[in-house]
Amino acid sequence: MRSAREIDVSAVTRGREDRLRICLVHSGRVAREVLARALATRLGAEVDTCCCCEDVLAQPLNYDAFVVYNNFRRRMNGIRCVAEIRTRKPSALIVGVSTAPGTARRFPQAGADAYVLRSGNEVKELVEILRREEGKRRKTTQ
Repeated sequence: MRSAREIDVSAVTRGREDRLRICLVHSGRVAREVLARALATRLGAEVDTCCCCEDVLAQPLNYDAFVVYNNFRRRMNGIRCVAEIRTRKPSALIVGVSTAPGTARRFPQAGADAYVLRSGNEVKELVEILRREEGKRRKTTQ
């Protein structure tokens, strides 16, 4: 099994006990690194990455949130991955990302809290959704 951590964002998030723990699932190495760095920086989050759904599901799901892209060359796509994450960790915040509007709309049916259409500039939307949804969750637990 490969380690989920592929880049070191600890310098960005060090010292924050209450930081959001995110698992980013994306097949492209460069895009994965750029997205992870952006989410870590903008949210002050700890971000681990996986290159496919099988890798994220092969480990303990010790994350507050999952950002799952849909297009993978392996057997499990993002929709199935979201459904499996929701089954294993019902309290998780899950955001699906896809290039196709029809596919993206299937994420909530699979258990995602939200979805984003991939635009090349989805970081802003992801940050807004993660902040909003995490804020809602913190209010309900207080």
